[in-house]
Amino acid sequence: MLSMTLQEASMQNTFPDFMCEDSMQIALRTAYTFSHDNATLSYLLSLAGGSGVGDHIDGGFKRFWIDYRYTDAVSLNAGFVNYIGGNGIIPFYRAIENNDRMFTEIQYSF
Repeated sequence: MLSMTLQEASMQNTFPDFMCEDSMQIALRTAYTFSHDNATLSYLLSLAGGSGVGDHIDGGFKRFWIDYRYTDAVSLNAGFVNYIGGNGIIPFYRAIENNDRMFTEIQYSF
Protein backbone atom coordinates (compact mmCIF):
# COMPACT_ATOMS: atom_id res chain seq x y z
CA MET A 1 0.00 0.00 0.00
CA LEU A 2 1.30 3.42 -0.92
CA SER A 3 0.95 6.29 1.46
CA MET A 4 2.57 9.59 0.62
CA THR A 5 2.09 13.01 2.14
CA LEU A 6 1.72 16.19 0.11
CA GLN A 7 5.17 17.25 1.26
CA GLU A 8 6.76 14.02 -0.05
CA ALA A 9 4.85 14.40 -3.33
CA SER A 10 6.08 17.96 -3.76
CA MET A 11 9.67 16.82 -3.12
CA GLN A 12 9.28 14.40 -6.05
CA ASN A 13 7.95 17.16 -8.34
CA THR A 14 4.35 15.88 -8.40
CA PHE A 15 0.95 17.43 -7.85
CA PRO A 16 -1.33 16.25 -5.00
CA ASP A 17 -3.02 13.79 -7.38
CA PHE A 18 0.38 12.11 -7.98
CA MET A 19 0.69 13.41 -11.55
CA CYS A 20 4.16 14.66 -12.43
CA GLU A 21 4.63 18.12 -13.84
CA ASP A 22 6.91 16.91 -16.60
CA SER A 23 6.41 13.32 -17.66
CA MET A 24 6.38 11.49 -20.94
CA GLN A 25 3.89 9.14 -22.52
CA ILE A 26 4.90 6.67 -25.20
CA ALA A 27 2.41 4.92 -27.45
CA LEU A 28 3.20 2.39 -30.17
CA ARG A 29 0.65 0.71 -32.40
CA THR A 30 1.25 -1.76 -35.17
CA ALA A 31 -1.15 -3.79 -37.30
CA TYR A 32 -0.85 -6.52 -39.89
CA THR A 33 -3.62 -7.31 -42.37
CA PHE A 34 -3.85 -10.71 -44.04
CA SER A 35 -6.30 -13.26 -45.47
CA HIS A 36 -7.36 -11.00 -48.35
CA ASP A 37 -7.93 -8.05 -45.98
CA ASN A 38 -10.40 -10.05 -43.89
CA ALA A 39 -8.21 -10.32 -40.77
CA THR A 40 -6.18 -7.71 -38.93
CA LEU A 41 -3.77 -8.52 -36.12
CA SER A 42 -3.00 -5.47 -33.93
CA TYR A 43 -0.73 -4.59 -31.01
CA LEU A 44 -0.83 -1.44 -28.87
CA LEU A 45 1.65 -0.44 -26.16
CA SER A 46 1.11 2.64 -24.01
CA LEU A 47 3.56 3.63 -21.25
CA ALA A 48 3.36 6.67 -19.00
CA GLY A 49 5.83 8.30 -16.66
CA GLY A 50 9.44 9.21 -16.53
CA SER A 51 11.00 12.36 -17.87
CA GLY A 52 13.55 10.86 -20.22
CA VAL A 53 15.20 7.74 -21.56
CA GLY A 54 16.21 5.35 -18.77
CA ASP A 55 13.92 6.95 -16.21
CA HIS A 56 11.28 4.97 -14.27
CA ILE A 57 7.97 3.99 -15.85
CA ASP A 58 4.84 4.74 -13.82
CA GLY A 59 2.72 2.21 -15.70
CA GLY A 60 0.70 1.53 -18.80
CA PHE A 61 -0.86 -1.29 -20.74
CA LYS A 62 -0.35 -3.69 -23.65
CA ARG A 63 -3.23 -4.74 -25.87
CA PHE A 64 -3.14 -7.49 -28.49
CA TRP A 65 -6.20 -8.31 -30.61
CA ILE A 66 -7.47 -9.72 -33.88
CA ASP A 67 -10.36 -8.50 -35.99
CA TYR A 68 -11.79 -10.97 -38.47
CA ARG A 69 -14.54 -10.35 -41.01
CA TYR A 70 -16.24 -13.73 -41.35
CA THR A 71 -18.90 -12.55 -43.82
CA ASP A 72 -20.15 -9.16 -44.90
CA ALA A 73 -22.58 -9.22 -41.97
CA VAL A 74 -20.58 -11.04 -39.26
CA SER A 75 -17.29 -9.91 -37.76
CA LEU A 76 -15.31 -11.30 -34.83
CA ASN A 77 -12.95 -9.51 -32.45
CA ALA A 78 -10.85 -11.13 -29.70
CA GLY A 79 -7.77 -10.30 -27.69
CA PHE A 80 -6.31 -9.45 -24.30
CA VAL A 81 -5.13 -6.46 -22.28
CA ASN A 82 -2.14 -6.66 -19.95
CA TYR A 83 -1.80 -3.81 -17.43
CA ILE A 84 1.71 -2.76 -16.39
CA GLY A 85 2.19 -1.64 -12.79
CA GLY A 86 5.50 0.15 -13.17
CA ASN A 87 7.75 1.39 -10.44
CA GLY A 88 6.67 5.03 -10.14
CA ILE A 89 4.77 6.84 -7.44
CA ILE A 90 1.33 6.87 -9.07
CA PRO A 91 -0.80 4.37 -7.11
CA PHE A 92 -3.41 3.98 -9.90
CA TYR A 93 -1.14 1.82 -12.06
CA ARG A 94 -0.19 -0.51 -9.21
CA ALA A 95 -3.87 -0.87 -8.28
CA ILE A 96 -4.81 -2.21 -11.74
CA GLU A 97 -1.71 -4.26 -12.59
CA ASN A 98 -3.35 -7.55 -11.56
CA ASN A 99 -6.53 -6.94 -13.58
CA ASP A 100 -5.52 -8.29 -16.98
CA ARG A 101 -8.43 -8.97 -19.31
CA MET A 102 -9.42 -11.17 -22.22
CA PHE A 103 -12.24 -10.08 -24.49
CA THR A 104 -14.33 -11.37 -27.39
CA GLU A 105 -16.96 -9.76 -29.55
CA ILE A 106 -19.26 -11.02 -32.27
CA GLN A 107 -20.95 -8.34 -34.32
CA TYR A 108 -23.83 -8.90 -36.70
CA SER A 109 -24.76 -6.05 -39.05
CA PHE A 110 -28.02 -6.08 -40.93
